[in-house]
Amino acid sequence: MNSSEQQQHYIDLLNTITNNIYKHGGRTVFILSTLGNLIVIMAFLTKSWRKNVCAFYLICYTLAGLCFVTVFMSNTIMNNTCISSINICCKLYLYFFYLFATLAPNILIFASIDRLLISSQNIDARLYSSKRLAHFSIGISSILWTIYYIHIPIRSGISDIGCLIDQSEPYISFVYFSLAATNLFACSTITVLLIISFKNVQLIRKIRRQQQQRTQRARAMKKKDFQLLSSLYILNIIHTFFSMLSLTYDIIYALVLQDKHNHEMSVQQAIYSFLSNIFNFLLLIPYISCFGVLLLFSKAFRHELKHICYKIVGKYLMPLREEENNPHINIEGGLTQ
Repeated sequence: MNSSEQQQHYIDLLNTITNNIYKHGGRTVFILSTLGNLIVIMAFLTKSWRKNVCAFYLICYTLAGLCFVTVFMSNTIMNNTCISSINICCKLYLYFFYLFATLAPNILIFASIDRLLISSQNIDARLYSSKRLAHFSIGISSILWTIYYIHIPIRSGISDIGCLIDQSEPYISFVYFSLAATNLFACSTITVLLIISFKNVQLIRKIRRQQQQRTQRARAMKKKDFQLLSSLYILNIIHTFFSMLSLTYDIIYALVLQDKHNHEMSVQQAIYSFLSNIFNFLLLIPYISCFGVLLLFSKAFRHELKHICYKIVGKYLMPLREEENNPHINIEGGLTQ
């Protein structure tokens, strides 16, 4: 086997691995994520969760994640036919891909702001945590992002190598660096917000008992809120890790490897394409992890699922103790389950 045949063998092997990951692994991820996200939405729409502001944010996050996974996997599910052959499908695919990829971390930012408000020692700040603010913030930001990404379908279409955004400069640089900046801003913002929130929680534990009683009348955090804060913290870690992992690789390629890339053989190009596809696939993990995180870190969520199952089979389940009526139990419970 000569050198060119060996290179072609490696290229075919990498392409086969990528296709199998997207075809079999992607469809499995799509089914499991759809079931998990729908269960989260169903649980948070029940009476006991309906008024919880953070639960509303997580409903919106799971919806955005469900839409993103559906759009991401649509090319594989449809066997790469419609998107690669019909121009309007290509434009819509790219538009909704970028839109939902931005909306999900956008919602995490607002959810982190809400947890910061509800954990604040300032009574007036705590009162801003409301469903009205949640509807307003998500609604306005969604409209703005929807308008902002209008340029994607205008400057995209089917080319000789598939469905792509316009590759001409400076447009492609604008798209890439704007996405990178948005991603960095989202990851850094949610990290800072959650660090401050946890500092607020530490302060809550040090408040004297008489201050706890005053806080109880001013919308103090309940044990359910602490559990949601823990879950939100883990979701933010997952999102930040996998987003930065993919972004770091792309930046290294753009700054270090790209100039060399034009002079390299096709096997090196295939390796880059393979790694890029793997990192893109791993980006699905933050959008499918909500169910698992809540199941592990929220006792109230697990109890709600148990309650739904009991209700389906016609049995009665004893509700959780209303520990939130006791401020001392609430605060000392901290982030425990």
